[in-house]
Amino acid sequence: MGMNMVACRYALDVNVERAEDVFMHRRLLQLAEDPPAPMHEITFSTIDKPKLLTQLTSIVSEIGLNIEEAHVFSTADGFSLDVFVVDGWPYEFLHAEIDWKRITL
Repeated sequence: MGMNMVACRYALDVNVERAEDVFMHRRLLQLAEDPPAPMHEITFSTIDKPKLLTQLTSIVSEIGLNIEEAHVFSTADGFSLDVFVVDGWPYEFLHAEIDWKRITL
């Protein structure tokens, strides 16, 4: 589907001389065809140690998530805050509780 498939009535109902409206409608139709994947954020806060980032990215990958962004912060007193922006989260997991404490780093 696209602007080529829009009924002739579109030209009668919409002021097609306003190019910005037509472009916006076209962009909205394209998004409807191929919607962007929803993004989620996972944050880990733990004691910092060598290879922590490698371990965390492995865990996130093992549960089937795609890491789009990673932000890592280390504190002067030995803690780490790791924030991952991910997609690929299956719908059933959206409301599931994951027992992250059971995961050994």
